[in-house]
Amino acid sequence: MTVLINAGTHDTHAKAVVWGLRRKGTTVFHLASDRFCQTTAFSIRVGAAQSGATLAIDGETVALDQLSAVWHRRPFEALQNAGVQPEDEVFARGESQLMREGLYRSLELVPAVNPLDALVRAENKIHQLKHAAELGFQLPATLISGSPEDVRGFLAQHAECIYKPLRGHVWKSDSARRATYTAKVSEADLPADSLLRAAPGIYQTRVEYAFEVRAQFFGRQCAAIRIEQPTDGSLDWRRSQGTIDTCEVVDVPLDLQQRCHRLMEALGLVAAGFDFLVTDDGRWIFLEINQAGQFLFVEQWCPGLPMLDMFCEFIRAPSLQWRYDMGHAHRRISYSEFIESTSVITS
Repeated sequence: MTVLINAGTHDTHAKAVVWGLRRKGTTVFHLASDRFCQTTAFSIRVGAAQSGATLAIDGETVALDQLSAVWHRRPFEALQNAGVQPEDEVFARGESQLMREGLYRSLELVPAVNPLDALVRAENKIHQLKHAAELGFQLPATLISGSPEDVRGFLAQHAECIYKPLRGHVWKSDSARRATYTAKVSEADLPADSLLRAAPGIYQTRVEYAFEVRAQFFGRQCAAIRIEQPTDGSLDWRRSQGTIDTCEVVDVPLDLQQRCHRLMEALGLVAAGFDFLVTDDGRWIFLEINQAGQFLFVEQWCPGLPMLDMFCEFIRAPSLQWRYDMGHAHRRISYSEFIESTSVITS
């Protein structure tokens, strides 16, 4: 069994899964997609006598038809072309991009988490929210727009609203790191109309809630935790996640799990994380589905949920129907073991 992980060079999730799969005796290759031209060579031979495609990664070669699964963790990092003259940069980058796209198309017959076309669609918040509404999820009143008139009208219509971007973004400088988070918004907070047109966004009515839930699905296996409201008054627990030590397991209602499966099927996904708000009267409000969401933090905050072991078992035979065997024959591994092993290696 041979698995290919398509992720950035320094992706912690990729490194942990490489470690875990090797502990389980699985052959695994890490395709560093941000260094595609530097550490990876893709070759394809076409012809009656010499058909086939191979990947050479850090001195080891694997034929694509030998792969049992591929994990497209976060595959679209910028390409780097070392040693190219400035006047040749555009040409070289274009050739490298086409080569990488050819590789991805050559991987389409390999079972994937998640299929590339599906993950691109699922990353689009408009696409996923439309499907969620059609499948009967409860959603806040939502406007996605870059029309100043519509945005101002929506905020005037509802007492309290929040804003979030269509895609998260991080600004980095020598002195600071700034990121997008869910935040309250009123008409007084809005910038000039020209900026509203330039950067469309998601506007929703604010929901009063008791707690949040992150529910991670690998196939039909669901693992979910309860996340308490931030104590700093913010609307996004990610801003204060460094202060979270533990979380409790929470049971996702069976009918809601089934609706999650239907949304994953509609989007073509076999794995995804769901974010919900749960109100005092027991309503589960859908926020979004993350096809490449983080999941190792779930095990950090709730060690009773073996997320790393679960995913390493899942990637060996990924499907929408997969379930975790709590009594599987392989020795269970943990994320804390990975952290301990890497600290020993680097110390």
